[in-house]
Amino acid sequence: MGRAFEYRKARKLKRWGNMARTFTKIGKEIEIAVKSGGPDPTANVRLRILIQNAKAENMPKENVERAIKRAISKDTSDYKEVVYEGYGPHGIAFLVETATDNTNRTVASMRMYFNKCGGALEQRDDDKPETVKRRLEVYHAETEPLKAFYARRNILRPVDNQPTIEATTQAVLKALEI
Repeated sequence: MGRAFEYRKARKLKRWGNMARTFTKIGKEIEIAVKSGGPDPTANVRLRILIQNAKAENMPKENVERAIKRAISKDTSDYKEVVYEGYGPHGIAFLVETATDNTNRTVASMRMYFNKCGGALEQRDDDKPETVKRRLEVYHAETEPLKAFYARRNILRPVDNQPTIEATTQAVLKALEI
C-alpha cells in the first residue's frame, strides 16, 4: 500500500490504543462510583465528575451508559478500593490507592514493584490502635495524605486548627470505637 499508508496506520493504532486505555480506566471508575453512590448523576457527585471527565476525553455516550448498566447488574465483579502502605528506598513512605476485583493479585503486584525498587510493602492493620497511633505520628508533621485518607472515610474530623498527635489519635480511635 505504500509508506504513507503505513505511517497513517501506525498513528491511528497508537491513538486508538491510548483511547482504549483511557476509556477502560474511566469505565472502571464509573462502575465504582455507581456502586458506591447510585446510578443518578444528579445525586452522585463522583459519577457526575467522572461523566464530565469522560466527555473531556471524547468517550462515547454509549460507553458511559454501558458502564453504568454493568455496575447496576448483579453478575459483575465488584471492584474494591484498597489502600496499601509501602516504604521505598531511604524510608520514604508511600500510600497507594488501588481499585481491584482481585486483592490477592493486587497485593502480589504491589509487593513485586516495591521489592523491585528496594522497598517494602506494609500490611494494613487499620483497626489496631498502636498502628493508627504509629501511622499518625509518622505522617503528622510531614504530610497530609493519611489525614485525607481518614477524612474521606469520615473517621477523622479537624479537632483544632493545629491538632496534636494525641488529639488526632483519640479522634481516630473514638471514631473506630476501639
